[in-house]
Amino acid sequence: SFILLAQSLPWWGGLGSKLAFSIGVVVLTFPCNRWKRLGRTLLIFYLVSLAMGGIAIGMMYFFHLSGVTASGTFYIGRITYLQVFFGIALTWVSVSLFASFLKERTHIGRRGVEVRVTLGSLEVDLKGMVDTGNFLLDPSTGKPVSLISLEAIQKLIPDMGQIEQGCIEEGSGLKGKIHWIPYQAIGQADGVLVGIAPDRVIILDEKNGPWRTDFILAVYKGTFPRGWDGKKIDLLLHPAVMEGGILEGEELEY
Repeated sequence: SFILLAQSLPWWGGLGSKLAFSIGVVVLTFPCNRWKRLGRTLLIFYLVSLAMGGIAIGMMYFFHLSGVTASGTFYIGRITYLQVFFGIALTWVSVSLFASFLKERTHIGRRGVEVRVTLGSLEVDLKGMVDTGNFLLDPSTGKPVSLISLEAIQKLIPDMGQIEQGCIEEGSGLKGKIHWIPYQAIGQADGVLVGIAPDRVIILDEKNGPWRTDFILAVYKGTFPRGWDGKKIDLLLHPAVMEGGILEGEELEY
């Protein structure tokens, strides 16, 4: 606040003073001996400050408070301690909810999920895990592609070997559901995976509740890594599948 009275300071002098004061506050409040941790704490300090500043401006809009801004200073007139407390509380709630959302997104990407897949009259529950390195998309529909093990797909399609050879029997219910997914991998420049479009896919998320999603299943004959809990994995999910579920997914009730 005292920097505002020094009108003769150049812009870089005012900026340097503010940065020095901010660093001083952070170091005195959260002492640390590592530059990386100091930079992270300083970043959080500014994020919280900017969040509260934005909420203060929002309060001016909703409560018709008067204010003025000039030379990098923002002044709010006729504000009460109750309004300041309300702004602090609202900032804490908003930042906490946002942080919880990010934490949940990170947690989902690192844990296994149960996936219920329906194809025709068959329905199986599979163990899935998000693969952040999976960028496969179906070229014909643009849908994300998740990899399924050969053992798991045979629970839905026992004669998978014939389908790989292009033999689709009439009445099998698979007509129009077969997709060919081109891919590239280390040691293989051009490859093609057999893809299946299931009738229904439900993510059985215990915390957020079951929700429906949509993707193509590509058959992978290799060995999947085990999940974080050491259990066998049947599916490597495309990252967009989980993002779409939390942000836009169709929630279901059972």
